[in-house]
This record gives sequence, C-alpha cells and structure tokens, in this order.
Amino acid sequence: MTPSWFMSFRQYLDRQARTLEVDGYGQSRKVDDSGWFNAHEEIRCYGAIHYYFQIGLGQQERWIEEVLNLIHHYQKDNGRGAYTAYFYPFGFMDPNLKARSAKQIYPQTKMAVFSQGICEMSGTTEPEHAPTIQVVGPAASEDFMVFLCRTRSVSMDINAARRYAKAKERSAWFFLGGDEPQWEPGTRFRPAIVELTPS
Repeated sequence: MTPSWFMSFRQYLDRQARTLEVDGYGQSRKVDDSGWFNAHEEIRCYGAIHYYFQIGLGQQERWIEEVLNLIHHYQKDNGRGAYTAYFYPFGFMDPNLKARSAKQIYPQTKMAVFSQGICEMSGTTEPEHAPTIQVVGPAASEDFMVFLCRTRSVSMDINAARRYAKAKERSAWFFLGGDEPQWEPGTRFRPAIVELTPS
C-alpha cells in the first residue's frame, strides 16, 4: 500500500511543475522517414533540483532515498533526460561546509549513492541548537528546492530567506525524525528567521 505522504507529494510535484522545452526525437521529412534528434518538445518537469540537508540525518537513509527516488522518477517519467542536482548541507558550524556540490543526474542514475553520501556527510550527531540555513543557492524559475530536516525546529538566515521567498512556491520541506516522512509545501511551512552576526 502506497503511503499517503508519497501520493500527496507526487501530486504536488505535478501541480508545481513548469513547462520546459527540451531536445526531443522528431520525425524527418525525408522519404525514408528516418529520425533526427534536434526537434524540440515541451514537457512539464523541473530544470534542476536543489537538495538542502541537515546535520544529524545519518540514520535516515531509507527515507532520504525514497524522497530522492520519488523526485528522480518524476523527472524520468516526464521525459526530463539529464538534469543537475545540487546538494547543500546546513546546520554545521564550519562555514566552509556551506558550499554546494553539483551532480549530473541521468535517467539511469541510481539515487542510493546520493542518499548514502548525504547520510555520511550529515552524520548521526544531533545539533545542540536549532539548525540554521545560512545560504540559499540561486534557483531558476523552473527549479525545485527540497529541504531535508529532522524536525520543524529549523531557522533561516534573513538574507537566505529573501532569496528563498522568491522560490518557495516550488519547494518542499521534509521532516524525517518520525516513523515515516512528513512534508509541507514551501508556501505553508515557515522556518524561523534569524539574523546571523557576520564572522
């Protein structure tokens, strides 16, 4: 039986998707009706996916992989082809870990390697304080943002919040500390806003 969170999030992905023009397979006008690969077609999908993950999620590999797989299968099923996924850790004290990692994702890519990587970097140590998202990377109007958190006790730097506000309609928050994932769309969940002191 498919869990309710899975179906509701899948429907949300479909509602929020943008129409993209991608290279498709077209039919030649030649007599032999051979194909050519420079045709364009429109699909409802996402340009890139931005994943933000919190410190302490190291024991949540199963749920992280399910979320990543659901999104990847949505992209694949809708004909997206290759796309870029960005991974941003948050909640760490070391500011050097704010940098993103970009990976090219193909239809045949197995997402388990990325869920394992997230868990390894995230670790199992729970943060002493509410984790703060210090940086929100640049997201195009056709991109989608996913925040993977332990609980709803998440804050966001005021400067990051200004950038996030422009993309919250195409974002989702997952809370993985329970028996199964809970999620809320970006238009509904509001992280606490803080103003960090420059180091």
